[in-house]
Amino acid sequence: MQAELLNCPTGQFSLVRPGTPANMPLRAWDAADEYLIEHTTLNFPDQAITILNDGFGALGTALAKHTHSEQTNYWITDSFCAHQALKINLDKNSISQHPHQLNVDDHWQVEANLWLVKIPKNTSFLEYQLHKIANIAAQKKQEQTVLLAGMMKHLPKTLMNTLGKYGYTVREPFKKKAMLVSLAIPTHIKLPAEKYPKQHSFFKTKIIGQANVFGRDKLDQGTELLLNNMPMVSEAHQVADLCCGTGIIGLNHALRNPQAEVSFFDESHMAVACAQKGIKLNELNNAAHFVWNDGMKQAADQSFDLILCNPPFHEQHAVGDHIAWRLFQDAFRCLKKDGKLIIVGNRHLGYHTKLKRIFNNAENIAANNKFVVLQSVKR
Repeated sequence: MQAELLNCPTGQFSLVRPGTPANMPLRAWDAADEYLIEHTTLNFPDQAITILNDGFGALGTALAKHTHSEQTNYWITDSFCAHQALKINLDKNSISQHPHQLNVDDHWQVEANLWLVKIPKNTSFLEYQLHKIANIAAQKKQEQTVLLAGMMKHLPKTLMNTLGKYGYTVREPFKKKAMLVSLAIPTHIKLPAEKYPKQHSFFKTKIIGQANVFGRDKLDQGTELLLNNMPMVSEAHQVADLCCGTGIIGLNHALRNPQAEVSFFDESHMAVACAQKGIKLNELNNAAHFVWNDGMKQAADQSFDLILCNPPFHEQHAVGDHIAWRLFQDAFRCLKKDGKLIIVGNRHLGYHTKLKRIFNNAENIAANNKFVVLQSVKR
């Protein structure tokens, strides 16, 4: 985790991107962040702002002193890791004027009418956020200005059509391969129908899919392979669904093992909420715990008999195995002696090699042309 200097109109800031290994020198910001900071400072001086999807706290840090002291900035995310990154970077730069932090599925009772949005990877999540802003415009009877920015190579082709559903757009000139769009959301607009939350049923397990949750629309092929080939582990009492998403893996295990106590871990607040709703939806009596955190960092050593995981291999737009590596190390620490880690992943990621380095064993349980299910035992 190396610090780099962001030079922008509001000053110079030393920023880190937590969790990034030394061999992956990724910055905590990109040119789209720089564009948002510059445009906001120049065109909306001293105006209270609400920041959405600030991945590593660069916007929240650089714009912390943008408003007068009597005004409040807001900062909203779905990510636990983003919350942590913002705190680290504010402290690192000795900034005491912190924005008011909210989770994305909270009630957004904000003062500001200016929104700064880093465009998220999936359009469903963007529409979820724009819906909430449009509802605020109607409730407050005040037009909302939304500045959206992203790197051109990552933007969906349907972006401008999507934004046009919510108001009037002006696209600013491209800068450093970044795009910035100004969206004016009027007080009254006919909104498209909300798509989420959705309810599904897979493997006789009911789940709730929310806008920013993995597996929100369908059962992914990896999870399907895992559920079709889950070994008998009825002796496991303390069970974790790590990176739970909708909670489908842990919920299915709970249905088949009523005696199991299941803990659901995810860094997405929406995902943890979906898993919590899934317990009630399936009328489960299992003891259950729901943990919004970075992996299992806060879990006790040697506390689980079984950990189930479909690990992500990307962090926003950066692809790599550093997240899985951290998760596997967490799992090893948290498993009891003879405890099992069962994971599913893309074959090309070579997770068996990493598991053998940590556990000294990795058994291939099932595979197809794209995914593999592996089991490692803590000896």
